[in-house]
Amino acid sequence: MIATVLLCTMLIPTADPKGWDALFPTLGNFDRKVSAPKVEKGDKPTVYSQSTTYEWLGGRFEVLTITIARDPKFKVQYSAEAMKKEKPAPESLEVNKKRAYLWDRMKADDLDKVNRKLVVVLADDKVLIIEQRGAGLELPDVAKKLDFDKVIKALESPPK
Repeated sequence: MIATVLLCTMLIPTADPKGWDALFPTLGNFDRKVSAPKVEKGDKPTVYSQSTTYEWLGGRFEVLTITIARDPKFKVQYSAEAMKKEKPAPESLEVNKKRAYLWDRMKADDLDKVNRKLVVVLADDKVLIIEQRGAGLELPDVAKKLDFDKVIKALESPPK
């Protein structure tokens, strides 16, 4: 009887964590895993985020992590002045009319480490971050799959 209950429990699919799950797109041949939201403690948190990890199911190694986040520190952290001091310096670009920074640290021997990173500055305190291990998709193209207006609106308050 206990074995039957355990087996049945193992077969019940679990839902994605609540929060902003609907904001994260599905990506072709990638497995998608939404993480639970992270919210600063307190009555009126100003720091919170949620991430989704995508793993390529095809013949190459590629893992993407997309994070949407709000933090007052982003205003300074991703300012034009701070980006000029970054080593290595990121490429400055525009994605859907938003300022973005792309770090490209491609090293064939570091597939287990983040080798590309894109930060799209949605507002002074709101960002979209895409980190890539491996190779394959172009990060600006992945970022364009998210509805920036919906993400900005969602980031007005912490995920539930």
